Amino acid sequence: MLKHIPALILCFLLLGSSLARIQAQDDQKSPLMLLREAGFGVELDQTQTVDDTTVTLLWAYTDVNQLALDLTVSP
Repeated sequence: MLKHIPALILCFLLLGSSLARIQAQDDQKSPLMLLREAGFGVELDQTQTVDDTTVTLLWAYTDVNQLALDLTVSP
């Protein structure tokens, strides 16, 4: 049960570090949206529930410079 906590923390840290760049581009499409619309990445739709928290990994993209995840977290 506790073995999933480091993975969740890593996901939140990665997401948090990219939010500032994404919010600064409100009037433009984000680079991640452009990648997704161009067909890059993989639609995963994988869900895992630990205790009362459910994390769903919807989409992922990676190359040598970046890792992008689209996920939802619900209590």
